[in-house]
Formats: sequence, C-alpha cells, structure tokens
Amino acid sequence: EMKKAVLKGQLPNGLYNTQLTADRQYHNSLDGGNYSINNLWVMVRAAESGDAELEESSAKALEFYKRKWQNEKIIYAIYTSSGMSASTEESPWVYALVGRAAIELRDKEFAEQMLAKLLEFQITDEESLYFGAFVEGSSFDPFVTQFTMQEIILTLQAYVDKSSDTNDSN
Repeated sequence: EMKKAVLKGQLPNGLYNTQLTADRQYHNSLDGGNYSINNLWVMVRAAESGDAELEESSAKALEFYKRKWQNEKIIYAIYTSSGMSASTEESPWVYALVGRAAIELRDKEFAEQMLAKLLEFQITDEESLYFGAFVEGSSFDPFVTQFTMQEIILTLQAYVDKSSDTNDSN
C-alpha cells in the first residue's frame, strides 16, 4: 500500500506529494505546501528501493531536477507544484540528495555534476572555523548542520561504493 501511495502521490512533472491523510487525500504541508526536502527524500528512497516501479518513478523525479540544472545551472531548495522556484536559496543538501538519486539510478554524468557542485560548498580554508564542513546560510550568517553533513557523507559514500562496484565488474 505504501508503494501505491508513493506512486499515486507523484505529480506529472515528477515531484512528490509527501503526505497522505486518513481520507486518502494527498498534501504537501510538510514542506509548507511546496516541494523541498521531503520530496527529495522520497525520490532518493525510491531510487534506493531496488523496486523497478519505484526506481522508474524516481527517475521521473530526477528528470525534473536534471532539466532545472540544464536550463538554469542551479537547483533551488524549494519548488511549487508547477515546477517554479519558490525560493532563491540553494543548499548543499539539495545537491547531495539529487546526486544520491543520480548515483543510485546509475546516471554517472549527472551524479558527477551534482558532486562537483556540492563540493563548491565545502570550506577548504584551513584557517576557517568551518574547515572541511559544508556550509549553509549566507556569508554573514553561515552555519553547519548535522543533517546536511550526514546526507553529504551518505552521498559521497554511495558514489564510492557504486564506483568500486563498476570497477570490480570490469
């Protein structure tokens, strides 16, 4: 039943409604009525599922983000149901999650583009308090969260694992 709920909750453009009420009505209030972190988690989990239908659904969602990247060279943190950006912010967790879906769906080229963009957020200044971290926020109010660091570690590890799987089979 959960698989059906995920598949039925997907919009034609690939985004996912992330809430289903007891009355079987789809909503997206978890992300303030828009499509953001919870939508991305559904995409990633579907990509990681090993289920052909969920992977196909995830590929449709990933295609939404690929188009945004190809057309705008940025993926924003929040979108409306029509696919328009609902924010002007980008965040490393967005590139980590989109990248992880691409890794799981074996879209190596797009995964590498997402990882390259993700690495732009890493602080490489050894004198910085944030050295090695992936910073969010503005230059006036930077911060590092456990959530973002965790998702980045999982994504980078998935890339290493999938790359070694490919190398082992050659």
